[in-house]
Amino acid sequence: MKKIILILSVIVLLVTESYAQNFEKRGGLLISVGPSPTGGVKAIAELLITDPMGRCAGLDVSKGVVVQGIPNASYYKERIDDLETGEPGEESNTFEAGAPIDGLYKIAVIGTSSGKYGLDIFAYDINFKGTVQKLDSSTYPGKIDSYEVTYSSAPGSQVKVTFVGSSEIPVFDGKGQRPTDVNKFLQYFNPIQARTELPAGTQNFNLSIIYGNTIKRETFSAMLEGKAITKQFYPIPGKHEIVKIPLIQGSNTLVLSIKGVKTDGKIAEDTDRLVFIVP
Repeated sequence: MKKIILILSVIVLLVTESYAQNFEKRGGLLISVGPSPTGGVKAIAELLITDPMGRCAGLDVSKGVVVQGIPNASYYKERIDDLETGEPGEESNTFEAGAPIDGLYKIAVIGTSSGKYGLDIFAYDINFKGTVQKLDSSTYPGKIDSYEVTYSSAPGSQVKVTFVGSSEIPVFDGKGQRPTDVNKFLQYFNPIQARTELPAGTQNFNLSIIYGNTIKRETFSAMLEGKAITKQFYPIPGKHEIVKIPLIQGSNTLVLSIKGVKTDGKIAEDTDRLVFIVP
């Protein structure tokens, strides 16, 4: 165990030094959301970052797309597994900016599952002297926790973080089954209703789907106009994913189903019928 800790320490040191060299004399901002120290290993939230000029990076759940609109910055997922045991490591969703402009950054922490998350904010001045703020809170699908970060690259600057408040965005549960548990096996940020009318010429729809914590992934099925497209999905309990659904002109019917464990311990099936209309 001591050897493993030593190896990990060396890796962390090398990564830190590499990061420092990358942002030396430019400053940097790194914002990461992952599980809290007692919250398991799964990332249960996404980020949407807005810089002082109104440009965004992160997950736009209303459109089901990841945007990369901030120069010299990127939004990505990461996970470091245990190489010896094969056990999955902690997941995190991270925004990283090199040479960020000074000013106010808005952070939206968007819940994709229920549980506790940890939000880490690292800010580096132009000499790569860093400060960090670590916060934690709880979330659930559709909850948005809003924060503001004041960043400055001036030597000796300290990162300032302010919690603004919480709000919610629509989460569609597909209807049709028991809302207290079964309908929560499959939920959606996009669409937000069973029938969706799209602009003429639309060729794809970004389905933004949330899998319940108690689903049995091997029972998942996806049928588009009677044809199986199950392999396009990767259902994992408590996870969120975006799947591009191909569409043709006219009516497109997508039927999704999965079994899961109800609150009483019994097995039930959640089936959703989603219709997309392309004129």
